[in-house]
Amino acid sequence: MNKLTNDLKKLSINADDFAQSKAIDDAVMYLAERKIISSTSALVLSPRWAQSAKSLKNLPIQVGLHVA
Repeated sequence: MNKLTNDLKKLSINADDFAQSKAIDDAVMYLAERKIISSTSALVLSPRWAQSAKSLKNLPIQVGLHVA
């Protein structure tokens, strides 16, 4: 490995509030499919969560919990 490769850092970009609204879900899916974001935090207590969660299954991102 050369010096440049050793100095590279990985940047994680998270999209917050998945399952809050259809518009947010659509935006997260759009960004994830294009590998613009690396993760999302989900509002698992949202009434939308059960349905919204299904769309995350095949996306190339990590999913975390939105706790506050």
